Amino acid sequence: MDGTVVDVVPSTKKLHKAYMHTMEGNPGILTPVVREAYFILVTQASKNIDITTPYFVPDADIIVAIKTAVARGVRVRLLVPQRADQKIVSLASPTFYSKLLEAGVQIYLYNKGLLHAKVMIIDGEIPDVGVACCWD
Repeated sequence: MDGTVVDVVPSTKKLHKAYMHTMEGNPGILTPVVREAYFILVTQASKNIDITTPYFVPDADIIVAIKTAVARGVRVRLLVPQRADQKIVSLASPTFYSKLLEAGVQIYLYNKGLLHAKVMIIDGEIPDVGVACCWD
C-alpha cells in the first residue's frame, strides 16, 4: 500500500432513509399479526409483488388477495422450488398453481438445489425477509 486512505463508506448524500419493523413469529405456528401484515402488503401493492418461498401453501384469503392484485394490474411473480424439502409441501404447493396461472401470476420453479429463501418485495420498495411467511 502507498499510504492512501480509501473511503469505503459512501457519502451520506448517496444514502436513503430506510425504516425497519420487526415482527415476532414462529414458523410452526403462524402469528396472526404476521399473516395480517402480509395480507395488507399484498392488498396494498400497486405495481408488483415478488415472492420467493420454499413452502407455498397459502390460505384462501391470501389466494384471493394475490388474484385480486393481478386483476388490478399488479405484476405478481412467485419463485418456488421444483421439489420442496418437505414432502407434504411438494404435494400441496402445486395444487395452487393452476388457479394462480389462470389469474396471471408468473410462477417460476427453481431446480438448481435447495431453495430456502423467504422473501417478498412489494412495489420494489417494501422488502420482507424472514423465516416465516404467511404461506408457510
